[in-house]
Amino acid sequence: MKRIICLLLALLLAAGTLAACAEKTGPETGAAADTSADPSGSAGQGSETEEQRLTPDIPDEDFQGYEFNVLTRGTGSSTWYSRDIYAEAVTGDIISDAVYSRNKAVEEKYHFTVVETGSDTPQEDALKAAGSGLDIYGMYCFRIKDHMTSLVLQGYVRDLNGIDRIDLDRPYYDRNSRNNFSIDNKLFLVTGDLLTMDNDATRCCLFNKEIFEERRIADLVGGTLYDLTERGEWTLEAMAACAGNATSDANGDGVMGLEDKWGMVSEQFNALAFCNAAGIMLFEKDADDIPVFTGNNEQTLSVLSDIVTMLNQDYCRHYSNAYNEAIPQFKDGLVLFYPAQLADVPLLRAMEFNFGIVPLPKLTKDQDSYHSPVTTYGSNCIAVPSAAVEPERSGSIIEALSCESMYVVTPAYFEVSLKSRLSRDADSAKSVDIILNTAVFELAYMWNLAGIYSSICTAFNNNQPSLAAQFKSASKVAKSEINRMVDSIRTSVKE
Repeated sequence: MKRIICLLLALLLAAGTLAACAEKTGPETGAAADTSADPSGSAGQGSETEEQRLTPDIPDEDFQGYEFNVLTRGTGSSTWYSRDIYAEAVTGDIISDAVYSRNKAVEEKYHFTVVETGSDTPQEDALKAAGSGLDIYGMYCFRIKDHMTSLVLQGYVRDLNGIDRIDLDRPYYDRNSRNNFSIDNKLFLVTGDLLTMDNDATRCCLFNKEIFEERRIADLVGGTLYDLTERGEWTLEAMAACAGNATSDANGDGVMGLEDKWGMVSEQFNALAFCNAAGIMLFEKDADDIPVFTGNNEQTLSVLSDIVTMLNQDYCRHYSNAYNEAIPQFKDGLVLFYPAQLADVPLLRAMEFNFGIVPLPKLTKDQDSYHSPVTTYGSNCIAVPSAAVEPERSGSIIEALSCESMYVVTPAYFEVSLKSRLSRDADSAKSVDIILNTAVFELAYMWNLAGIYSSICTAFNNNQPSLAAQFKSASKVAKSEINRMVDSIRTSVKE
């Protein structure tokens, strides 16, 4: 469904419906897509009729004023807080109003209310609630990483496969999250249209279009970045060539610093993210749906070595805090490439310089598709507490909210994402489509099994490209840790 919405927006952009004024410093003048209209029509076709619109396959029940309490992330972070579960009233904020409309439509049909418990320590609160055995929450919705590292292993969330009212084959659940999160044929959490923070946490590459044009980089790599992306030729090699051509000592002091022009800025997570984008996942599943560490091989070690080397070239500046370093630099027009997440896009609305968006690059043009890693630190998920006395009731509400979100919240999210400076650029809408439909979740990051992710970060920070020794020693440790993890799940799971 997200693909349909984004393709529709791309067509509108191309037609000029969402086009902003061409002046670099002028205000946005284009009208965004009307989210009050039915957004479910596919590109090139008319809107779906009511008969064609999906409805949840659940009983038409009366929940008699039940309060569906969702434990979410509080506002301790200005970026990573839940805003897709509850809205008190219509305020004019596009996403908030969509959430409000979705909730009201479903609440009125099934006679319940959504209640949000926002917490800056939701994992701790969930553990306390689980320990008490009290039926406090109907759903958990906070960081994937927090769920995976404690709640799943202790049996505090239910196997969604065992909740009949949740139809995981429906298009409003993300298939990639299902495939990546399942363990031993059990699925404890999932992402989908009910949420927006999984989109926010998806990795992309922002680029300064003016630097690209000023340096005539298209001549160097054989086209614009959109051309390369469409042809499947947007690769790590092409990125390195572009970045190397864009670096200069702008202030002339002989020392590269914050005031100079850089080909790229990067944090340590990108070493793993670029590896995933290259089509390499460090953990795969065996025939029994058990994770297996597959990173200790010549190809993976070679690719990681090349990535660490690339990210330590003179054209790449390392940073530890995006909000204090990378984003200000990019906004000031001093960086060609900023590998980021989609959550950063709305923060750049005031940027004077034109920028665009593409997926993270492939390894080679022969790679089957682009891959867009999701940081499980940023992304939330859907989970049902084991303490929920009536899990089917939670299932019905989740199903109804998810279905309605597909028609209300998802189009609102795309309007916000693409209504910034990117709304001048139809190709960026196509890129967002690619990015969100190629999302992948790396188990090495979720659990840091055998310290593998830590080893990659150390390699990045110390410019030590070879990980052969670390991965060799990690192989046995990872297998042992996975066995313990699976045993824990098997003994504690509640269906």
